[in-house]
Amino acid sequence: MTRVGRKPQGWKLIERLSAEESSKARLKAFLQTMTGQCTVGEACQELGIEQSRFFALRNEWLEQAARLLDPKSAGRPRKTADETETESPELRQLKQQLMAAKLRARLAEAQATPSTPRERKKKARS
Repeated sequence: MTRVGRKPQGWKLIERLSAEESSKARLKAFLQTMTGQCTVGEACQELGIEQSRFFALRNEWLEQAARLLDPKSAGRPRKTADETETESPELRQLKQQLMAAKLRARLAEAQATPSTPRERKKKARS
């Protein structure tokens, strides 16, 4: 029986990652120990670390990998405050000018309209 499609890339997938060589070596060691291709002792010797450090790194990697696979809410994520800080200085300045103009217009309108009946009478006499 022949397989249809591409051949599995195997360890070449790790080699193609854009990461430091030491990170790639750790990832490969984690996977080799999990698949039974080498022992933890052999992996530690190859990486030059103690077993306790190996287990801590592997557990941290597995936790982060599992969190990446958590389901996310559907749709485009909402903009956060950090994303609005990426506005250009010109756009930020224009928004501030617009807010200032609106505020000036409201203040002018409030001053033009008398607020009490007495003020309205004085305004009408003038």
